[in-house]
Amino acid sequence: MGRSGSRGLWIVNWLHNSTPQQIAMTHAELAEVVAQGMLRAESEATYPVASSARRSTMRGG
Repeated sequence: MGRSGSRGLWIVNWLHNSTPQQIAMTHAELAEVVAQGMLRAESEATYPVASSARRSTMRGG
């Protein structure tokens, strides 16, 4: 069975329609759940900063 609706994180409209206080409160709540280990981001790989800087220089950036 297929899924209905959209997939993704649609935050831009919320940012445009929220007050700075609402955004700060949400950031604080997110920081708390991250600190508690309840929310985390998986990363498939990590790369050394020097590697990134070298590529940026090679591209002229």
